[in-house]
Amino acid sequence: MQLRLIKPTELDQAALLADSIFREAGAISMKELFPLIFRPGLSHSYAAIAEDGTVAAFMGLVPSTIKTGNDYLDVFSIGAVCSCARLMLRKLAHR
Repeated sequence: MQLRLIKPTELDQAALLADSIFREAGAISMKELFPLIFRPGLSHSYAAIAEDGTVAAFMGLVPSTIKTGNDYLDVFSIGAVCSCARLMLRKLAHR
């Protein structure tokens, strides 16, 4: 298992994984609901990549700026955190 920044070519897999966890069949995809998480070229998100090259777990990160008083803070929002069923069954997702 490799933990790393997700590659743009893997974002569709990550969206399908998130859909399988958070969305019912036929519902609008997480990719459409949260485009900043799954947009190639903008991604700061991380993934666990299985030995077969599939996205086994995902943690979406979206950069933003918060203003507090006269100061601005660069922050990340976290979303679409999920892992595939086979990791949960092996209890790897709980570590």
